[in-house]
Formats: sequence, C-alpha cells, structure tokens
Amino acid sequence: MNLIKTCAAVALALGLTGAAHAAATYCSPNTTNANGLSLSDMTYNNGATHATDCFGFVSGNDNAGINGLNLNWGTDWTFLTKDDNPGSPVNGTGSFMGLNFTLSTTSGTSGGWLLTGVDTNGVLPLNLPTALDFVGVLKGSTSYALYFFDDVIFNGSNGGTWAMKITNKKGKFQDLSHLSLYVKQGDGVLPPIDVPEPSVLAMFGLGLVGLGLLRRRKN
Repeated sequence: MNLIKTCAAVALALGLTGAAHAAATYCSPNTTNANGLSLSDMTYNNGATHATDCFGFVSGNDNAGINGLNLNWGTDWTFLTKDDNPGSPVNGTGSFMGLNFTLSTTSGTSGGWLLTGVDTNGVLPLNLPTALDFVGVLKGSTSYALYFFDDVIFNGSNGGTWAMKITNKKGKFQDLSHLSLYVKQGDGVLPPIDVPEPSVLAMFGLGLVGLGLLRRRKN
C-alpha cells in the first residue's frame, strides 16, 4: 500500500508542476522545435522583428546565467536586467556600455515588454543608437525558453511582444514568471546620421552674415 501511495503522490506532483517536455532544441527557420517554440513567440522593434533563433525548453531557472548552456549564439553573454514581477510598477534595471537600462513587462500568458536606456557617458560621444545582440528569457512554471536577436538597433527606447509556450500537463499555457535580458555588443551597421548638405550649410552661413550686417546698419 505504501508503494501505491508513493506512486500516486509522484503522479500527482508531476501533474501539478507541469507536463514532461521534450529535450531542448533550436527553432531556426529550417528546424522544428520539439516543444512548439517559434521565432514569433518573442519580437522586437514594437513587434516588427521576430527572434533570429530560439532554444528550449530548459528545466530550472536562468539565475545562474546562460553561458553554461553552450548555445550556438556564443558563450560571452552579460546579464543585463530582469523583470521578476511582471505587470507591477517595479522594473528591472541594469547597465552596459555606459547605458543605464530599465525593463518592464506585462503579466499573463502573452504581453509586451519595453526596454529604455539613458546614456551616462557625460561629455563623451553618445552611445545611442547602438547595435546590440540580445537573448530574451521567458520563464514560466519549472522551465524557460530563450530567444536570440542578432544585431538589433537600440535607440533609447524599444521593445516588443512575447507569448508563453510552456504548458502544464493539461496543455494550459503558464503565466510568465519573469523576463530576463542578456546582452553583448553587436556588429551591425548603424543607421546613417543626417548631415546637412554643403549648400545648406553655406546658406545658413550667409544668413548669419546677413543678420550681422542688419545689426550694424541699425546701430
């Protein structure tokens, strides 16, 4: 009887903590993820840009970092910030390359996230906009999924959407426990900075000369 009760308790515990998941795999365009992840689960640029790649599910928590997973996207990721209380006014904060970041996200099984950054480099050249690589981690129940964004342009305020794919034994999507961001400097091409045409600068200079002559005549 004790053995029967023990087995029943284990089965009940498994049912409460979530369904068994297949081994974690990548979900590049030509690869089918074993756990149903897709590149559109997490987006950037206000939803216009989906993830470059994704990986999951990974059992446990990402608190120890993600470099130990030996991902195809590299092993030199820096933890940036985490919002571990989705939907609340409390936001995650972090710093990278002289930028102070703030992360906020909504709660539930799908929603949006927003990352803002303030340049603190003083008189040094501004670091915005800048090209960054991100890994977003969506944690729910006892597992998490990772989404890779390659060479996205961050201009001080940007974010996107997310959708949980982690389910319990009954197939119900689990609520977001936290959203983490890992980062490293990208090597993408930054958008060109608008520089006035020489003719525009010449006209501006002539205008200043004209104003000077008018002031002299009045005096």
